[in-house]
Formats: sequence, C-alpha cells, structure tokens
Amino acid sequence: MERLVVAGGVAAGLSAASAAKRLKKNDIEVEVFEKSGYISYGACSEPYFVSGMLTTPDDLIEITPEEFERKRSIRIYRQHEVVDIDYERGFVDVLDIGKGKTSRHDFDYLMIATGAKGKGLGVPGEELDGVNTLRTVEDAIRIQQSALSGNDVVICGGGYIGLEMAEAFVELGKNVTILKKTSQMLLNFDPEMSKIVEEEVRSKGVVIETGVDVLSFEGDTRVNKVITNKGEFKADTVLIAKGAKPNVDLAEKIGVELGETGAIAVDKHQRTNLERVYSGGDCAEAYHMVLGSRLTYH
Repeated sequence: MERLVVAGGVAAGLSAASAAKRLKKNDIEVEVFEKSGYISYGACSEPYFVSGMLTTPDDLIEITPEEFERKRSIRIYRQHEVVDIDYERGFVDVLDIGKGKTSRHDFDYLMIATGAKGKGLGVPGEELDGVNTLRTVEDAIRIQQSALSGNDVVICGGGYIGLEMAEAFVELGKNVTILKKTSQMLLNFDPEMSKIVEEEVRSKGVVIETGVDVLSFEGDTRVNKVITNKGEFKADTVLIAKGAKPNVDLAEKIGVELGETGAIAVDKHQRTNLERVYSGGDCAEAYHMVLGSRLTYH
C-alpha cells in the first residue's frame, strides 16, 4: 500500500488528503500532521470569533478529526509537527509537541502544506505580551483574551485582515486605531473604492492615521503604547497585520524550488520540482489557471 504524509492540517493539507483518498481509496494510507491543536478551520472566520459572533473556537471547525478518521480513513495527528524530512530515504520525523517525543513515518508521497506566519515589523518590543499577529485559531483565542482585558487596540496595517479585525474590535466596544504607512487603505483597490471603505470605517468610530512609521512597542512585560514618527498611541492590544511569510524552511532543506515570491513553486497539479513532493496553501505560490502561469505576488 502507498503512503501519503501531509505536513499541515488546515485547508490545503486536508483537501489533498481527501483527494488522495477519493482517487486511491484503500490503496493509499494517509497521515496528516498538524502543529496546532486545531484542524480544518476557516481562517477567514477568525475575526468573527474574536468579535464574539462565533462563541467557541469549535465554531470555526468544518470537519472534526474523528470525522476524518471515521468517514475518510485519514489519520489525523494534532499538536504534531514535521520537524525533518529525509527525501532520499522517504521518511519524516514528527515531534509530538505535548509529549516531547519524536517518531518516524515513511512516505511514498509528501504534501507540504505548512502555511505561513504573520510578518513582524522588526522593531523593538514585538515580544511583549499583547503584541500579536493573526494566523491560527490559537492566535485568535489569544487576541480575543487580550482585547477583553483592556480598552485600546492599535492595528498596524490597513489591508483585509486589519480592517476585518477592526470591525471585530469595534463589536467588542474597544477604542480602535489603525496605523497605516501609506495614504490609501486596501492598496489592491482603486483609490475611489478605497476611499469609500475608509469613510465607512471612520463612521464606526475607528481612528485612521496614515503616513505612520512604527518605531517600537513599549511596556514592562505587556504593551501599553506604540511609538511612531507621529507620536505615541495608547494600546492594551496590538495587532500587526502586514501580510504573511510562507513557512518554507523544511521544503528548502530538501531542495524544493522556491518561486519569485519566496513561496514554494508549483505547477498546475501542485507538483514541486521534486518527484512525489507536492505543495499547496499559503506556503506555495498560486497557479493561475486562466493565464497558465504562476502568480508573481503572494
């Protein structure tokens, strides 16, 4: 029987696992290893959890691990991280984060769906409690708890995540300030449309400051203010929403080719340059089916 190992258990990883089972049924064994404690969640719904519209983290879950195993015969390992890959010999080493023990798992095919991490600003104070990025369910839980413990929220960035989270914090009754380096919100939008969005956001009581360079975050163990070229901003909670960086360290280590964006290069079948190794999700470049080429932005 062939074996597929999937590194990452959110949208892309579980889609690949499910597709493999549909195509090969009982001829393939599928194991999925997810670093976090949650799988199959809708990351785009995380702001609705932070706002309280969704009451528990479980509301973000599409299919439970038990359902994957019972209905699709896919073995799911949560809080298990693929920490090393031996491509030539066809195995991965997996760390059980809870127990601190490592196990070895053979593969015939490997799917790398390790996602991305939020970009920091590279300024002093990012390590303080209350300074966050949003990617995982655990991030959303931490951000909600942080926001509920104070009144003043500062968001660094005015893109999709920044604006969606601004709405969530307003729903919680917080004082929200968005700090934006450029003069326009939502840079992918036409200026006229961006202006309409900005006016709507301001109408909800959100303060928007443009032309801002964040210099540092200050506080003892927890952030209490943001220092910028335009002065200080009080903050109990900070969200850095400046995009994401693909998690490609494991892939690079075994010689997987990266594209122009720094994400894993794939073809229209999600194949990498290595035979039997596939990739998808936020760690991989997107292949444009209409243009017939990889996108040059990520």
